[in-house]
Amino acid sequence: MLEVLVAFVILAMVLGVLMEIFAGGLRNVGRASETQHAVLLAQSKLAAVGIEVPLAAGEVNGEFDKTYRWQVSIKPYQDNQPTAADDSGLPVPILPVMLFEVEVRVLWGDVDP
Repeated sequence: MLEVLVAFVILAMVLGVLMEIFAGGLRNVGRASETQHAVLLAQSKLAAVGIEVPLAAGEVNGEFDKTYRWQVSIKPYQDNQPTAADDSGLPVPILPVMLFEVEVRVLWGDVDP
């Protein structure tokens, strides 16, 4: 009788550990789903920069819905691009365009920006 009681105690402890492992796995699946959704929203917002969001230095933010918020930070890109010299000897960039560095952040939950 004592052996059966010990076996039930061991079984209960093992089942408790297994349930905790499964619960942790389910929490991780939920987090992965939220993160994947946030990445897709960030990609869509990045594609909208220059179309819906003006391409100018500064920060813009807003909400996708009640859960997900976004922040877009745009600043001039500082590169070490090679330059050529004009007739007066002054450096002239080879590419006559202005480059920008764009950072998109998607926040959800109780995270403060």
